[in-house]
Amino acid sequence: MSEWEDIDTAPKDGRRLLLGKWRHGNWVIEVGKYTVHPLAGMRNYEAFEARSVDFRPTHWMALPDPPP
Repeated sequence: MSEWEDIDTAPKDGRRLLLGKWRHGNWVIEVGKYTVHPLAGMRNYEAFEARSVDFRPTHWMALPDPPP
């Protein structure tokens, strides 16, 4: 498995990732994705899609390969 990376380097192609954030003295980890949605006439809108609505990750890691 890879190391945790800064969220600024996360792939924005919609693939599922491990997303992490240090909150209240503990790491909160979720599986989610980071996407960029092109909006007509506007800047691209970057969004995290995870289980918690208010989850704003600070780090990411690639998901491991599934078992055989």
